[in-house]
Amino acid sequence: MSYFPIFSAYALPPPAYNAELLHDPKNKSELNPDFLKKVEHFREMIATKLKPKCAWPGIGHVYGEQFCELVQRYLDALTTPGVIPNVQSTWSQILEAQFTKEIDDAEDEYKKNMEKDIKLPCDEMELQGKHKEAYDIAIKKFKHGTATIKNAEMSDQKMTELKERIVKYESADGKTTVVGGIFYELMKRNADASEKKCKEVAQLVWKDHIKYMNIEKMESFKRVESVVEQAIDIYKDKARGPKVNEVLQNELLQL
Repeated sequence: MSYFPIFSAYALPPPAYNAELLHDPKNKSELNPDFLKKVEHFREMIATKLKPKCAWPGIGHVYGEQFCELVQRYLDALTTPGVIPNVQSTWSQILEAQFTKEIDDAEDEYKKNMEKDIKLPCDEMELQGKHKEAYDIAIKKFKHGTATIKNAEMSDQKMTELKERIVKYESADGKTTVVGGIFYELMKRNADASEKKCKEVAQLVWKDHIKYMNIEKMESFKRVESVVEQAIDIYKDKARGPKVNEVLQNELLQL
């Protein structure tokens, strides 16, 4: 009584008067109607007394998962010799852990959407479009997961961290370039796959459409020009990705 000087008591009638039914009720209709009515009244009374727990003024509410983590950290501190629980540092640790989880989840969501329905090598515009779509979904997921956290400064810092994990830009001489992040690595993979694919196509086009035609023995320049233009069209139709023009100039037209 010294810990809870004020309390409310609420009497409930028996759930059932039949002892056998009391131990093993088959369905709700077999229970005592007066018991069910009182339970509903009890639930309504509890709802009027409950209120969200706050970490401390100005910080906002503590939600279920956060509260469980808060209690666990208090218990860990209380059972560790020489450690005194500190509400503010404990709460900061909980927010840090929650932000880390939400960043990781948003990053995984971005990766999942980038890998879905796309095959490398592909056109740069296609990759950019896929990136924008996946980026927007990831940012939206992060915002939703951290909406209950009332710490604007920390939220902005973690949002920046997530954005740079996905794609990091660098500006110089009025030009913005992608220099890091998941999207940067994907762009590199696409460029490597494009170069490999384009070189393979260039070799095939040379073998099947230029060398095969013996253009070095053709006397008509227009005929040579026609064969080369046809070969270039075939190459562009089959080659893929950002290295198409580079391989065309440095490989196919140099063979």
